[in-house]
Amino acid sequence: MYRFLTGIDGGFNLMQTDWTWDAYVSYGRSTQHVISGNTINQVKYDMAIDAVRDTNGNIVCRSTLTNPGNGCVPLNLFGIGVASPEALAYVGGNPWSAAELRQLVGAVNFQGTPWQGWAGPISLAFGVEHRREETDASANDLERAAPGVCAPGSTKSDGSCWFLAAGLPYSGSFAVTDVYLETNVPLVKELPFARALDLSVAGRGTYYDTFGSTGTWKLGLNWNPFDDLRIRMVRSLDIREPTLIDMYQGGTTTSNNITDKRVNTSNITFQSTNTGNPDLQPERATNSIVGFVYQPSWLPRFNFSVDYYWIEIERGVNTLSAQQTYDSCVMAGVQAACDAFTVSGYHPVTGADGVVYQVPDQITGMRLVPHNSNGRKAERMEIAASYRMSADSIISGWNGNLAFRGSATNYIKDIEDGGIPYVLPNDRIGNNFSGGLPHWKYQLQGMYSLDRFSTTLTMRGVSSGVYNNLWIECQTNCPTFPGGPAGSQAAVDAANYVTTTRNHIAGAIWWDLGVNYKLGFEKSETELFFNVRNLFDKDPAIAARQQSGTGWDFSPSNSALYDVLGRFYRAGFRVQF
Repeated sequence: MYRFLTGIDGGFNLMQTDWTWDAYVSYGRSTQHVISGNTINQVKYDMAIDAVRDTNGNIVCRSTLTNPGNGCVPLNLFGIGVASPEALAYVGGNPWSAAELRQLVGAVNFQGTPWQGWAGPISLAFGVEHRREETDASANDLERAAPGVCAPGSTKSDGSCWFLAAGLPYSGSFAVTDVYLETNVPLVKELPFARALDLSVAGRGTYYDTFGSTGTWKLGLNWNPFDDLRIRMVRSLDIREPTLIDMYQGGTTTSNNITDKRVNTSNITFQSTNTGNPDLQPERATNSIVGFVYQPSWLPRFNFSVDYYWIEIERGVNTLSAQQTYDSCVMAGVQAACDAFTVSGYHPVTGADGVVYQVPDQITGMRLVPHNSNGRKAERMEIAASYRMSADSIISGWNGNLAFRGSATNYIKDIEDGGIPYVLPNDRIGNNFSGGLPHWKYQLQGMYSLDRFSTTLTMRGVSSGVYNNLWIECQTNCPTFPGGPAGSQAAVDAANYVTTTRNHIAGAIWWDLGVNYKLGFEKSETELFFNVRNLFDKDPAIAARQQSGTGWDFSPSNSALYDVLGRFYRAGFRVQF
């Protein structure tokens, strides 16, 4: 990856007002090359394991009898070390893809204070920005070939060449132009209960050559009732554009498996392909923040702040998993989900509810595509405090300074609705399993510093939680959810409620220690440091994975929340000339 950036800035006077301006142009490019090494060509594999004896008693591929020049080499699956190198070379391969992403950005910005209001100067900023992003991806020929090309002589008519494919070729681009205007207006100054009151307003108009026009805005209010206290409030409407991969990805193929929850038929194995969706729209989010900062005059060098956030997201980009796609079809009757996969045939199976269901003999392919189907509501509160003092104020004659900092985040609500009819919106707060958030995450820090030497002790932790807020923990008299006909409440309950003997994941506290020492060089600032993370080598909380599926290849802990490395040392030096 590389990036070039050049800019210029200056100032001018217009109508007795001083203005500043700046402009820049940036160009960047990144490339990647993906190889799915030692991957099975599944078309050749099917031909290689279908081995028979020819008229001379030699073991050959059945396809070779009718097409002697197809190059097939029989593969022996029974035993250890019995597969010949020629057979392994025939069924194996290294599919690859190469992608390049390019971005060009240019902008011009202006800032000034053209008006004098009754409570102070009114500032103004405006500008325009243009950005273009484009991508191209190529792949080896077999990535997009028909099965007959994957293996000459094959009679297979559908499916992918590879068990795990690096990706199909694709290309795409979009261009976006923004114009914006921001202003800050002092409303009140030096009045009782309002030492200062400022209003900030911002608006942005955006035109996408793919989506069309949209607008965003922000309103902010800063209020100082008295010198020690500042209250802040912000309300905004924001957007996030889909990525080039979201829109234009040509397709990556991988092995998958699902369970038919109506009859508990597990591990229906097949291949699915993830592709892009050029019809995606930007995500929209409404954000609100209310908070305050308290710096008491009666306690110098102390700072305390609290901020409360709530966010609502609409039209979130979401790709259903293979399991969710299948469930949406057979349990909720969503036609778009049914159209996403093909089957070779059906056979009847009686479910636990006594209903006879038609279960696929085999899923021959599934296409997973992102949609603007996600909704999300989140709330959290962030608390921070800090205090600095001299060591002499505690014990007379001590040199140095002490500093204390603390921060905590209270995750109150995070409800995600993926637009799946049979799946109940689930609050992820307290879900300490994969993808969840704890009720509390916190950190306390104490630092002692001299002229050259400093040391820091940190305590960090997360609160305890559960595997899933919809799960039911019970030992006896557990409720049963046998399922039911597609779209019924019984089917919804069976898909969402799980009974378990243990729905608890412990919280954790870790301690870190850091030591820094500055060398007394005249022409440079050189600092040595030594840090120990997880000082007492605390193990992570165990979060057991499922027995089926792909649970075996994941760590039995949530590495996003817990320290899974153990005690970790880091030492080095920094030099500034």
